[in-house]
Amino acid sequence: MTTPPRTPRLPARPKTDGDSYTWMGLLWLVVMAGGFLALVTVIIPINLPVLMGIVAFLGLTVAVHLVLGRWVARHIAKTATDDEKNLE
Repeated sequence: MTTPPRTPRLPARPKTDGDSYTWMGLLWLVVMAGGFLALVTVIIPINLPVLMGIVAFLGLTVAVHLVLGRWVARHIAKTATDDEKNLE
């Protein structure tokens, strides 16, 4: 009986050259912020300046999340060992 061919091992970490986790985090942040904004709008009537302030705050939050997500991805790429880099 022959031994079946060895299957390739999946990498322990996702590839760091993509932004998939960053975009997934941003999507989750937008969904949570939208739900919160909808809940607040139902409870408290919001006028235009307050709504613009909330939207600006959420926009800055999304921008900071994107920047920090990319920084973390670069940090993971720098600290990955040679074995992990060879698996990609």
